[in-house]
Amino acid sequence: TVKVGTETYQTTVNTDGKTWSVNVPGAVLAANGDVSATVTTRDTAGNVTTANTSHTYGVDTVAPVASISIDNVTSDNVINASESGQTIAVTGKVDNDVNAGDAITVKVGTETYQTTVNADGKTWSVNVPGAVLAANGDVSATVTTRD
Repeated sequence: TVKVGTETYQTTVNTDGKTWSVNVPGAVLAANGDVSATVTTRDTAGNVTTANTSHTYGVDTVAPVASISIDNVTSDNVINASESGQTIAVTGKVDNDVNAGDAITVKVGTETYQTTVNADGKTWSVNVPGAVLAANGDVSATVTTRD
């Protein structure tokens, strides 16, 4: 028997004789901070033994905070004729709870580019054709992070 808050769940020991599992809804786990388990066993002579244990755990229901910014796409923030024929590194910064490796999606017009936060955990970069930047006057970026 497993108890989380006021909810009780029945389960049995697995065939290995040592482990067990039970599915508990996430909402029930999030509303509580501990789980208790009771196991009752009977030997071939009919003797009954009961053991109890409990375990506390933390609950984190607060989403991480993320922020992202985009640097000027060129030194003057204008794509000229020469730059429109080049590949431009669109760069930016992230902050708060964002981590190295978190996914970043950059949109320029109808084009989408994927990258990740650099190893420093603070910057990102993605290469975009200058012609795409020249044809569109707007760049947007979104970062996705999890805790």
